[in-house]
Amino acid sequence: MFQVLWPFIDYAIANAERLDKLNERKTPASAVPGTKVHELIKHLRLYLKME
Repeated sequence: MFQVLWPFIDYAIANAERLDKLNERKTPASAVPGTKVHELIKHLRLYLKME
């Protein structure tokens, strides 16, 4: 599954960042859907190089 979704990682991160901006002043409980997982993936992607 990881290999199938890897080509779309930039698109997914961009969408998550846009959603994060929409939920900027909301509490976590009311920022649905929304997580900060994209920030973790941005840091880890250097170690997850797929070729």
